[in-house]
Amino acid sequence: MSVPWRGRASSRRSRAIAMLGVLALVAAACGGGTTPTPVPTPVPTPTASPTPTPVDVAAVFLAQVTETSGRLPVTGTAMFGETEAAITGMFESSGADDSASTMTIDVGGSTQTTDSIRLATKKWSRQDGGVWVLDPEPADTAKGLGTWLKSLTTLEDEGVETKGGRQLHHLAPSSAEALTPEALGLDTSIKDAVITVDLWAEDDGTPAIMSINVAWSQASGTTTVPVEMAIDVDLSGLGTPVAIAAPEDAWTGFTSERFGYSMAYDQGWSVSEENGMDVYSLDDTPYVYVSPQELAPGYTLDRFRDELVAYYEEKDIKASPEADEDYGVGGLPARVLTYRFTNTSGTPVYLVDAITVRNTTGWEIYLAQAQDGEEEARAFFDTMLATFSFEE
Repeated sequence: MSVPWRGRASSRRSRAIAMLGVLALVAAACGGGTTPTPVPTPVPTPTASPTPTPVDVAAVFLAQVTETSGRLPVTGTAMFGETEAAITGMFESSGADDSASTMTIDVGGSTQTTDSIRLATKKWSRQDGGVWVLDPEPADTAKGLGTWLKSLTTLEDEGVETKGGRQLHHLAPSSAEALTPEALGLDTSIKDAVITVDLWAEDDGTPAIMSINVAWSQASGTTTVPVEMAIDVDLSGLGTPVAIAAPEDAWTGFTSERFGYSMAYDQGWSVSEENGMDVYSLDDTPYVYVSPQELAPGYTLDRFRDELVAYYEEKDIKASPEADEDYGVGGLPARVLTYRFTNTSGTPVYLVDAITVRNTTGWEIYLAQAQDGEEEARAFFDTMLATFSFEE
C-alpha cells in the first residue's frame, strides 16, 4: 500500500534545502556571511631543460677522415716565379689504400695534365694523355696521402672561421708524419719542399676541406725558379667506393745513373749501356740511341746544331737534313733533324735526330732504321721523347 503524503513532504523538504542553498550564495555575493577560502591551484614543478653535450669536432673529424676510400676534387693556384696558374684535379683512394690522382695546371689557356696510379709498391704516371710509364723504383707505401691522414692523432680546434664562403672549424694538426711531395702526386725530384696542411670541419665534425700549401725551388733550364702551390681538397667525397686498376699497355721507365736522365720504352723493348751511349732495342735489334757528349763552356744549341750537320755531311752519312724542326726535350729547347740517305751497305736509312744542350753537355737522341714505316716510326719516336727528362 502506498503512502502518498511521504512523497509530498520529501518534495517540500528538497525545495527548502535548495532555496537555502541559493540564499547562501546570494548572501555571499552581497558580502554577507563567511567568504569561503579558495583552494589554491597546484603549480607543477618545472622540469630542468636537458643540457646539450658539446660535439668534440676534432675527435669526430679524426674518426671520419681516416676513411680509406673516396673521390676528392682539388682546386687551387700556383705561382711559378711571376707566372700564375690555375690548378684542378682529383685524388682517389680505394679501400686497399691504392690511389690515383689527376692534376691539371692551366697557364693562360696552356694546360699540362699529370696522371698517376699507385697499386701497392707499383707506380705509373703519364703526361698529357700520353703513354703510362711504370716507375722502375718501387713506390714507398708509407708516403701516401691516405697513410698521412691515418698518422694524425690529435687536432687543435682553433675556432670557427670563414673558409670558401662557409663557417667552418679550423683544425690544425698537432702530430703527424711529414707530408711528402710524392704523397700529393708531385714529381719526386722536387727538393726542399715546405708543406703545411690545415683541416676544416662542419659543426658536427664532418670533414669539409683540406688545405695544402707547398713551396719549393724548381729547375727551369739553366736556372731555378721559386714555386708556390695552394690547393683545397674537398673532403665531402670520403667514403665513396673507388676501384683502381693498373693501366694497360704501360711502358717501362729507365733511369740512367751514369748520364743522369730517364726515358721509357715499350713492352718487348730493352735497353743496354754501351760505350758512350745507351741503346734501345726491339728483339735485340737496336733502333734508338741516347748519346751525350761534353762540350766547351758557352756552347749554344745553334752552334751544336751547325757543327753536327757539318760533321755528318762531310764525314759520316754524307747527307744534309731534309727537315730541321724546333722541338723540346726534357723541358729544354731542342731541334729535330730528319735525314734520308743510303749507307755504305746500300741500305736506305731513315734517321731522326733530336738534339739539345744542357750546361756543358750536348745531347743526341736519335732513331735509325730502314726507310719503311717512317710515319709510324716517327710517331713512336716522338712518344719516347715525350717521356725523356733530366734527373739532376
